[in-house]
Amino acid sequence: MKKLGLGVLAIGLLLGATATVTAQVNTDLCGSWCGRWVDCNSGHKGPLKGHFCKIDDTHYDVLFTGRFWGVFPFRYNVVLTVTKVEGDKVYLTGQTAAGGLFRSSYTYNAVVTGNCHFECDYDSCKYTGKFCMDRCCR
Repeated sequence: MKKLGLGVLAIGLLLGATATVTAQVNTDLCGSWCGRWVDCNSGHKGPLKGHFCKIDDTHYDVLFTGRFWGVFPFRYNVVLTVTKVEGDKVYLTGQTAAGGLFRSSYTYNAVVTGNCHFECDYDSCKYTGKFCMDRCCR
């Protein structure tokens, strides 16, 4: 009876691990996202768009575009890595060095909920803020 119980437990653990991997494989964030950004230090904010392209099961190349002070455009790529999938939430992290007006190294910690809402905290030595986007319906 003990062996049967251990066998059932082992199969359950194996199936649980398989479900997590499958969730990562089935998660598809590709496409266009629209929203806003805000800098927590200065209060600056503006429109934001993101275009997600899948590199592999755990990496996305994301092109962020937006405007600073309502006039100055910015555009840069970040590779975001899926670090965890938990229920309907996908957690991602990334790092990049932005040039131009925003010269700094940035870190990103994001969560996608329900495969349709993206929230990301960004941080650098000068700037701290948030990106909030939803899938674009156009």
